[in-house]
Amino acid sequence: MKIVHIGPGGASGRGGIGRYIAYVSAAAKDHAPDLDIAVIDSYGRGGGWAMPFAFLLACFKTIGVCLTGKADILHIHMSHRGSALRKGVLLWLGCVCGARVVMHIHGSRFQQFTDRLPSFARRLLIATLNRADRIVVIASVWERYALSLGLARDKVVLLHNGVPDAGFVARNPNPETVKLLCLGELGERKGTRDLLAALSSPQLRPLSWRAVIAGNGAVAEYRGAFAAVGLGDHVSLPGWVDTAAVRKLLADADIFLLPSHHEGLPLAILEALAAGLAVISTPVGGIPDAIIDGETGLLAAAGDQTALAQAIARLIGDPALRAELAHRGRACFERSFDVRVTFPRLHALYQDLMPRSAARAPRLQATKG
Repeated sequence: MKIVHIGPGGASGRGGIGRYIAYVSAAAKDHAPDLDIAVIDSYGRGGGWAMPFAFLLACFKTIGVCLTGKADILHIHMSHRGSALRKGVLLWLGCVCGARVVMHIHGSRFQQFTDRLPSFARRLLIATLNRADRIVVIASVWERYALSLGLARDKVVLLHNGVPDAGFVARNPNPETVKLLCLGELGERKGTRDLLAALSSPQLRPLSWRAVIAGNGAVAEYRGAFAAVGLGDHVSLPGWVDTAAVRKLLADADIFLLPSHHEGLPLAILEALAAGLAVISTPVGGIPDAIIDGETGLLAAAGDQTALAQAIARLIGDPALRAELAHRGRACFERSFDVRVTFPRLHALYQDLMPRSAARAPRLQATKG
């Protein structure tokens, strides 16, 4: 089977979609020798003014792989706003060129984007998505929303994100200084300002902790903000870090924080569960599929800075609870979010689409002849 993944930045994109494509590509090499996976970058690494040219190139590549028989299935990864428009164009190109198409919806604000569209634009989006052979959603909340929009029930498939198992890390239950970690683009969507308020609260001031907040975005702005409240020595903001550095940070930390306002199903939380970290997050998007409050982590309402501070202080002061949440979270990862569990489901989806793909090949050959 020849599978072509299309997403922003390809397999080396800095966002969650790029990491997902990289993880799936690696899993295919290890566990599915029948899959031949190629990747097309739909956005370009520079973004900005270069993005339209990268997208135009992606359109030509998409047409090329379809017409030359190099793609049985196009697996298109979509977010929201401009991504929905670009990926809709690629979906139509794939359909016109005779490929089978999987549309994979990742957008953290997909519902807000869709609900705000004018009625005509919303109908066009729904009609476009229904042209796909399968529509993959990454969490149960997105499955319910997709069906409420009128997307075809027999096409919508719930497939959780999966990440590699980097190994459970046994931690000192009583460290002198508790290490906090947050991974993700710094900004309002990820709740960075809420984290600033919580870490600078009177509840946390007297406790012994250090934090690393790693990710791209408004790094310089938040460095200044943490310094302004006297936390410059307590909080490190290294900017974007690569996969190797992420694994080291996960292994060194005790508590993982992600106080997001909008999410799909963040890979960072799944990686934290795999590493055996106690997780504090918010009940938004697909997060409740992984984090059950008091069982596999703690949840605080998005934007509730007081509740976030209380949850952090609670875990800093309760090593037994940290260990309990870490072990339950690890078990949840092994059941549902290890890529060795999720990838076979994706592989089965591809196999389900293949009979008609295989039947199409002789007709294409005859047309070319």
